[in-house]
Amino acid sequence: MLERDASIGAVLPLLAKVMPFVGHAATRSRATIGGTLANADPAAEISLVAVTLGATLVYRQGEASAEIAASGFFLSPMMTALPPTACLTAARFPFWRDARIGVGFHEVSARRCDFAFASAAAQIALDEEGLCRRVVLGIGAVTPCPLRLDAVATALEGRRAEETVVRESVRAALADIEPLSDLHASADYRRRALSHSSSVSSSATLPTQSLCPRNSS
Repeated sequence: MLERDASIGAVLPLLAKVMPFVGHAATRSRATIGGTLANADPAAEISLVAVTLGATLVYRQGEASAEIAASGFFLSPMMTALPPTACLTAARFPFWRDARIGVGFHEVSARRCDFAFASAAAQIALDEEGLCRRVVLGIGAVTPCPLRLDAVATALEGRRAEETVVRESVRAALADIEPLSDLHASADYRRRALSHSSSVSSSATLPTQSLCPRNSS
């Protein structure tokens, strides 16, 4: 399965990180990345990674092909910008070439592999001095579509990745988020779960926990 593929872990560590949480093993061995993206479930982990990393989605309609950014692909729960007669053909995830990269993912659900009530994914790259060179944080399952919190990148880039600084930046970015409320979880519960998931996923990227050197060649 994809999460056991060393080549995926080397070039797309965040995608490899979330894969064990995507349904059950039997589901992952039969399903496709394109299928889960086109389904557009707000709680889908792969969709969250696509938005967080800024993936490009490619579709074909008749003889023509077109591209759309993942951030503009998801419109609402189970609704996408894919034309009715088009077929999604590829998903291109950007490869970070930075030498030091850390990733984190956390979700809150009733049971392991169930749909999440709240989830968050983060990826960070540090320079040689330990300063944040690049940061992305995305949230899922709490809004109609996966959402990347670019305010976190603005707050952290060029600064040292200290846990207190990361948590404060995440808290500020979440202040204006209005969580969904449904029969699975109330908006208040999702807000608290989101705060926890975002803090945990962001902290997990820090050097003392999961940052790993990468051969830049």
